[in-house]
This record gives sequence, C-alpha cells and structure tokens, in this order.
Amino acid sequence: MVEWADVVSPSPSPKTLFPLPWRHGASGTALVAVGANPAVQKTLKLPNFSPGTVNRCDSSCQGFGGKGQLFARAANGLCSGSCTVVQFVGGSSGEFLCQNLDSLGIPHRDILVPGATRTCTTIISTGPDAEHRETEVIEPSAPVDETMTAALIAETRRCVLRQCDELRRVGLAIQGTCPPGCGDTFYASLCRDVRDAVVQHTGSAAPLTTLLDGYRDVLPALQSGLIDILKVNVQELRKLAEQLALDPAQGVQDIAHAVLGKCRLQAVAVTDGAGPAWLCSQDDGGLPLTFRFLLPAVEVDNAIGCGDTTGAGFFLALLSGASLRASFRFGLAVGCAAAEVAGGATTFPRIRPPLPPLHFALLIFFPHRTKLPLFAGSKTTDPAAF
Repeated sequence: MVEWADVVSPSPSPKTLFPLPWRHGASGTALVAVGANPAVQKTLKLPNFSPGTVNRCDSSCQGFGGKGQLFARAANGLCSGSCTVVQFVGGSSGEFLCQNLDSLGIPHRDILVPGATRTCTTIISTGPDAEHRETEVIEPSAPVDETMTAALIAETRRCVLRQCDELRRVGLAIQGTCPPGCGDTFYASLCRDVRDAVVQHTGSAAPLTTLLDGYRDVLPALQSGLIDILKVNVQELRKLAEQLALDPAQGVQDIAHAVLGKCRLQAVAVTDGAGPAWLCSQDDGGLPLTFRFLLPAVEVDNAIGCGDTTGAGFFLALLSGASLRASFRFGLAVGCAAAEVAGGATTFPRIRPPLPPLHFALLIFFPHRTKLPLFAGSKTTDPAAF
C-alpha cells in the first residue's frame, strides 16, 4: 500500500499540491546500481572562465562522481541502505572515492583494476555575464579486461540474489558508460546473467526490474528485451534514435514511443534540463500513454548529477509501489532540489532514519527553497493538447 503526503510549494503563487509516493522505509525493496565508470569529481568556481588565459578560482571542492555513484548517493539519501553500487576502482583516486562512499554509509562492491580511477573537473562561471557557464574536463577511463568485467557481472549477480532472499522486489540500475575493454555487449551480458540467475533462484523474473540510463554501447542490451525502463535526456534519446535507424528529428514523444515498441520496454522517461520532461508508456490495451511534466524555475547552483538524482528518486518510488507517473514526478522533484544545492548531486544531503511515516517530504531538507514540478497533460500523444 502506498502512503501519500502532500508537499506544498512555498512559492507565493497559488498552492500546488504534489502527491509524494512513499512507503515508510521502502520496506521490501532494494536497488543495485552498476557504476562501471566512476570518477573523482572536482568542481572549481570562478567569476568568468576564460579559455587560453590564467584563471584563478574563488573556491574548489572534491568528492566522487560517476552516474552509478551519484544514483546510489541519492537513493541512500532518500532511504538509507537502499542501494549498493558495484564499480571498477583503482589507484589512490579509487581509494579516495571509496573512502567518500564509506563516509556517507553508501554500500559498495569494488572490482580492483590496475589503472587509477579517472578525475572529472567541472569549471563553473558564477558571473552574471559569463560566456562559458559550465565547462567539463573528463579524463580517460582506465581500461579493463575480460577477467575484470566477468568479476563485475558476478558481483552484481551476487548482490541481486542476496536481495532476492530478503526482499520482494529488486531493482537493477545500469548507469552510464563503460570503460575501455568492456565492449558493446557488456551490459547485455550482465542483464542476461542477472535475469537468468533470478529466474533460477526464485522461479520467476518478476522480482527484478531493470532500468537503463545510458546511450553508448547499450544497443545490444536495449534490443535484448531485458530492459524494463529507459531513462535518458533529450540529446541522448536522439542519439539512440540514430542508432536504432529512427528519425532523430521527430518530436520527443514520437521517438520515445518508437523506442518503447522497438525495444519492448515498459516505459521511457526523458528529461531536458530545465525544460519539460516526458514519460511514455502503454495502457493495458497497448495504446500509447504520454505524460509531460513542467518543471518549476529554481535557482540552479550546480546541475551536476541532477539527472542521476532524478533517476534514483524515480526508481526507488516505483519499486515502493507508486505508479509510473507519480514516481517520475517524485524523481523530478528530487532532481530540482539537488540543482539548488552547492555542489549539486555531488553534495546531495543525506537523510538519516528513522523517518516518521507520512512526514517524509522534500520540505524536510529543503524547507525554504524547493519548488516542485507540475504535471501537465494526460492520456494523449497530441502535443497540441498541452
């Protein structure tokens, strides 16, 4: 049974009620995130970044990054102990990343590699007239071999089966890119191995739901029929359309429904930064359903990892028993909240249990700033209806 709490936007505009789906403690659910390409995340701030010159920073901070790692941070911030991340790590930077995960109580399983974990640097210009608002510098990832990829698949399988013994539903979240050496069939092999193990262990694939957030080297996994939910941004969706021989110039909902049918998915969730978000699925009769969400205007401090935070809120709420629409709505609210925090999702605050039933809400940790996304539209694929 889903418990609902109404979260009211504190903005001076008319009150907007936001139905927040949550089961206290999310009992009976757990997530395993595959974060094959982690990173140490360094963020530098200065008034106006100027390429080709000497730039002096006003502030800097360093933590961990990587899509799977930020997903796990958000999930464990929302429900402590709910998500384990499986990852490749190496070198002193890998040790630093693991120490950061430990300090936040984020469970992780590590496959050691010879090369050092990469460092990603984000340069943020804070001046009102800054020409280059955000600049990303991403180091190459250390390569892995077949032994290491097999070890990561085996560790992911063990984590999922361990949760199957204890819980009713388990979510597998495949996040982001792979390091060199994995190959384009790595995610497909991982999904097949885990799904077969769950079926053999429990007699059914029903306890497992798989979400994919990525667009590179994912085509074999997408076309395998082993992915339930695809969560990407608009640019990634268009790149996937090209890979699937679809027209990338179509409308977002048209591409999403085409991918949904071609890859036998349950749902496609699409974000677009501060722009409208889309959720496409089908009703019981196979007719297309499209929902569009309008995000509020928020004071963005750092957008790093907000999409991963959105995915974590979405998936955790869905596995807790909420509907697709309500779950994605909740995830978008979490992502908006993270964008307002200094450091973005890399410094997303942690909620420590116990949480009082029916009082878990974003307003607990963002009582003065959080505005929430509005749902616009209903069961239609006609954009003119919005």
